[in-house]
Amino acid sequence: MASRRVQGYLPANAERRESTLQRKRQEYFGFIEQYYDSRNDEHHQDTYRQIHIDIPRTNPLIPLFQQASVQEIFERILFIWAIRHPASGYVQGINDLVTPFFVVYVFEYIGKSINLL
Repeated sequence: MASRRVQGYLPANAERRESTLQRKRQEYFGFIEQYYDSRNDEHHQDTYRQIHIDIPRTNPLIPLFQQASVQEIFERILFIWAIRHPASGYVQGINDLVTPFFVVYVFEYIGKSINLL
């Protein structure tokens, strides 16, 4: 939880954390509906194709990143980011920028005792 506060994802005020987290989750699911569902549109095919090339390259020696569910999460995150940031779009390597954030958040759910490396 501390890492989310440091990143500015959650407020320092403990009373507002749960409502902020709920709002951000709703926002993300709205982005999925608004943006991700357009991934098959013709004008997004180049973006979608490049993301699919890069996802298997994301930490290929770490089994966690080769799991289908994790790759689906990365696909959604990267596609939504690219569509919401058309000035840069998707460029090779953005998947590597997402990785540390993903690890920080996933550790809260799977525990620090699991060795990802």
